[in-house]
Amino acid sequence: GFSGWTKGRGFWFAVSGGILPLPCPIHPLTHPPTYPQSPPCVTMPMFGRRSRTETVVDPLMKARVDRLIAHHGTTWETVSKELEVDTPDIPEAVAVCGDVARPGYTSIDASEFRDTPTVLAAKIELLARMLVASKTCVAYTGAGLSTASGIGDYATKAEGSHAAPASSPLTIRSPLTAEPTIAHHGLVKLHRAGMLCGWVQQNHDGLPQKAGLPQEVINEIHGAWFDPSNPVVKMSGELRSDLFADLLQMESKADMCLTLGTSLSGMNADRVAQAVATRHAKGVGHGLVVVNLQRTQMDSQCSLRVWGLLDNVIARVTERAIELKHAAGMPHSLIQPTLVGEGAANSCAEAAAAEKTRNLDSTMVVPYGLDGHKLPAGVAPRELNVADDATIVVTCGPYAGCVGVVRGRDRANNVDLTVTVAVNKKGFMARVPMKLGHWWLDAGRRGAVARLPIANPDPAAGSGAEDL
Repeated sequence: GFSGWTKGRGFWFAVSGGILPLPCPIHPLTHPPTYPQSPPCVTMPMFGRRSRTETVVDPLMKARVDRLIAHHGTTWETVSKELEVDTPDIPEAVAVCGDVARPGYTSIDASEFRDTPTVLAAKIELLARMLVASKTCVAYTGAGLSTASGIGDYATKAEGSHAAPASSPLTIRSPLTAEPTIAHHGLVKLHRAGMLCGWVQQNHDGLPQKAGLPQEVINEIHGAWFDPSNPVVKMSGELRSDLFADLLQMESKADMCLTLGTSLSGMNADRVAQAVATRHAKGVGHGLVVVNLQRTQMDSQCSLRVWGLLDNVIARVTERAIELKHAAGMPHSLIQPTLVGEGAANSCAEAAAAEKTRNLDSTMVVPYGLDGHKLPAGVAPRELNVADDATIVVTCGPYAGCVGVVRGRDRANNVDLTVTVAVNKKGFMARVPMKLGHWWLDAGRRGAVARLPIANPDPAAGSGAEDL
């Protein structure tokens, strides 16, 4: 969560366990971007006992390279070579808006841009190669990823926006009932093909898991609607310490960050993108890739900057990357659903429907204890009961120890709960409806997650739910 600005070059962010300094997203005026080639310069003789020279950067040429990097990334020369041109065409403004996209965070307006078709095709080819070459690519996604599902965002303000939910044929009764987009399915497909090892999710919507992503792959750092132990984090709140520790691991190991639908406006989780960009500037890894319609504060630090609709870009990149991987003889797994071409929408819908039919059992054996932690080797697994009227206890997070009752299943087979929690500092208790995503049940059976968010209380201690 965000706690405030500091004087100087950084934010201070509050996380469980203390206050940590975080370098703020670097502005190109204060921190010049790394050049993909030696900067244009002239050599001037220096007089003295030994002859030496100093490099003077041509300011006009430097400004030109800065613009190319902000438009295309530090790989702009590779894009140019692919197109057999001196420089790629600049992105086209498709929706102009003078309003600030994220007031209070950045001064960037909400205008939208798209690459020309030829430039986009070249960038998709390059991004597919990068995904095949990467060993530890991490996705970092924001609200823009879910707008095509019918869930609105904060930053889309331009009249005639190409990303606005109104442009979607989908009508949803509630954000809880939203279905995954083509981009969600594409990222899951990349994971199954071994080209995406982790996913940091700013959103709370559960759409990656609805698309088939295993729970153990995702870090819902800002909270989740389908996890009783991980309520949405307020801007003045604290990140869960275990999720923050996992975030730091992803930050240290990622050799590429595929950033989609986020303005990179200074959230603590932006550190993943920042760290990957910083390492790439030193010649390590494949760098930061940003796919977005709007500008971000980190455009000048991208190795590749793509301007386009996420569903279109990710569908094409995914199919091409899997094609390249298969051609190279590398093993890859499931390649459904189809993301482009005839029948794509039906294929994705069928895949999502198949996910809903799983995890229907009311009781199951899981290798987790009463505290939600995995049991030691040799200890017999316990039964988890999620039948109607079963009593549960939240095992971790802000609601750890709160008792609840299973109220049934929704249409998507997620578990409906009512949990009694303290809703103010005076200790006033209220019954709060919550959901447990059905994918947690599959993860629990497999023993795939570090901790389950719920357990059944010890019968010997009493349920504590008599009045629920």
